[in-house]
Amino acid sequence: MAQQIGAVFPPNPHLVGRVTDWLADHPGATVDEISAAIFPGKVTGPGRITATLRTMIGQCRVRQDGEHWFAAG
Repeated sequence: MAQQIGAVFPPNPHLVGRVTDWLADHPGATVDEISAAIFPGKVTGPGRITATLRTMIGQCRVRQDGEHWFAAG
């Protein structure tokens, strides 16, 4: 469902910036770790982070290695 929502409502540019900054400080983080830091206690956090990362990977701003995510560059 996160992919469908992401297709209709692209991630907020502020959220993209927060995820980029967080990954720069915490390379190799998982979606759950990023979600817990940016959206603590939110059930929808992992879905929002996954949609944001999928958008960012399409923009070559992040890269994925298994379950781990890294800032590109």
